[in-house]
Amino acid sequence: MGKVEPLILKITVIIRTSNLGSDIIQRVKPQLITTSKMKALVMGQVGQHTLDLNSLNRIDDAVVFPPLGREQIKSIRKNSVIVN
Repeated sequence: MGKVEPLILKITVIIRTSNLGSDIIQRVKPQLITTSKMKALVMGQVGQHTLDLNSLNRIDDAVVFPPLGREQIKSIRKNSVIVN
């Protein structure tokens, strides 16, 4: 086997996506809750489902997006490329 070079990640952004917390986002009306409270609820659920505590501790920040509206979904669908 060849020599393995170390991977140096000094300035790196890793984006992970998840549907964890989507049930909370769907249930709660965005106008009735602050963004920080929504984020806390979602991250609480992420913490309950993350098997590796070390991985959870490496998350510096999280972005919680509000659910898409019907018109936004229609627009995405209209502009999507369908591959057969």
